[in-house]
Amino acid sequence: MWRNYYFVRLLGVLMGILSKVLNFIAKPFADIVGGWQGRKTAAAQTVNELALLEGDLKKAHVMAEIRRIENQDNADADYDQKVLDNRKYTIMDDLLIIFWLVIFICHFLPDYAPIMAAGWLAIGKAPWWFQFGMLGILVSTLGLMRLFRMYTENKMSFGGQK
Repeated sequence: MWRNYYFVRLLGVLMGILSKVLNFIAKPFADIVGGWQGRKTAAAQTVNELALLEGDLKKAHVMAEIRRIENQDNADADYDQKVLDNRKYTIMDDLLIIFWLVIFICHFLPDYAPIMAAGWLAIGKAPWWFQFGMLGILVSTLGLMRLFRMYTENKMSFGGQK
């Protein structure tokens, strides 16, 4: 019985020594592998964080564009409302509407139809500043800021959709 006790005790001491020797030999390798694994984990976390930040940046760009368009639409509507409010102080808007109605009606009068067609061909060859000026007159007199915005963003021309 005492033999078993000393044997177990000796075995425990030998295991402790063996453990310290193996730890002494394996610890540098474990540190190297652990450091490499830590750097690999840190790099993966950095890539993940950058991907998340890139997604946030794209979202911020979209939200900023939405706010810009909303603000622009509100400003256009406010401008148009001011123009419409000012119409009661002048007859220029009435004269301009009559002028446009005469042009519209002339398209359906047989004597004037060829003249109207030739006029549209001529206005199609007009310089950009003339078209821009005509549109400016309509915008400032009739409150057509949205039409002006479509024209300046090159979504529309006097020839129709581009």
